[in-house]
Order: sequence, then structure tokens, then C-alpha cells
Amino acid sequence: MTETRFYRVSFDKELKRQVQQLPGKLRQEAKQRIADLSTGPRPLGAIELPGYSDIYRTWLTDARYRLIWEVIEQERRVEVYYVGLKPNYEELLGPPPLPSD
Repeated sequence: MTETRFYRVSFDKELKRQVQQLPGKLRQEAKQRIADLSTGPRPLGAIELPGYSDIYRTWLTDARYRLIWEVIEQERRVEVYYVGLKPNYEELLGPPPLPSD
């Protein structure tokens, strides 16, 4: 029997506001996808953002909308940053870190 290892999912008040502003069906979908990150922080179809280590995005059913989160493996934690219309990633997350030699 395999044991499910859970991740703690965290987010701020701004994310709660973003979820509440989504259209009805997308609101429910976003809530479910955020909850699902606790057992699968890298779901099928999630894409790691180029230049950002361990930060992922996925589309909601309406492909104009994105969910963006970071997996902090050493803490077994998922930090959800954004849900809404496709953002400018650098404005949201800051410029990607420069590669180290």
C-alpha cells in the first residue's frame, strides 16, 4: 500500500480575491485545482515557467486563465501566486534569476 504524502498549500488574501472574481464555473475549477496541489504539486499538463525554477503554470478550462504556483520541495509546501487572465510573468514574479556558473 502506498502512502500519500501531502504538501501544505498556502496563498495570500490577494489570491482569495482573485478566485472570487473568476466567473462561476472557473471559480469552482480554480478552488479544486488549488486543493489538488496538496497531493499532486506537479499535475499532468503543468509547465515549469522558463527561467523560473520550480514555478509552474497551467491553464484552466478557459485557456485565457492561468494558475501559477511554486513547489518548495524541502518544506513540502506549495505557494500559489496567481489565478486569472494570463499575466506578464516578469511583472508578477520579477525577472527570472540569472543562471549561476
